[in-house]
Amino acid sequence: MLIIKQVFRRRTCSVLCIGCLLVQLAATGLFAQQAPSNKPKYRIIFTVVEQQPEFPGGQQAMDQYFADHLSYPAEADDKYRSKVIFARFIVSDSGAIDSVRVLKPVNKLVDEEVIRVVKNMPVWIPARQSGRPVAMWYNVPVRFPEK
Repeated sequence: MLIIKQVFRRRTCSVLCIGCLLVQLAATGLFAQQAPSNKPKYRIIFTVVEQQPEFPGGQQAMDQYFADHLSYPAEADDKYRSKVIFARFIVSDSGAIDSVRVLKPVNKLVDEEVIRVVKNMPVWIPARQSGRPVAMWYNVPVRFPEK
């Protein structure tokens, strides 16, 4: 009878240990599925850096790019034509443009045009921190050309 009690205790103990292990694994998320993330895959996205990112050719070239590529949507009300729209985006460590959005939306059609043109910008010269290229949030004012 003594042998049967010892075997029963060992099995109860091992079942409890396995149960505790499963609870710990579930708590640490090893069994959890992670939802797909829409966030960019950058470790750090800077807001202040030693050297700012630069449009190829500088500010004048960027102004010319907007003048050449922006077209005011015909369906949009003309009252938004004179507005300055601020676009925010990430200039990646390779100079690619990512995560474009309008900071203060004014009109859906106007905002979509700004986003389209910013997404299609050429590759920038990336920001630098401690001599290395880094990803950085960047804001740019966008003005539609006059009629």
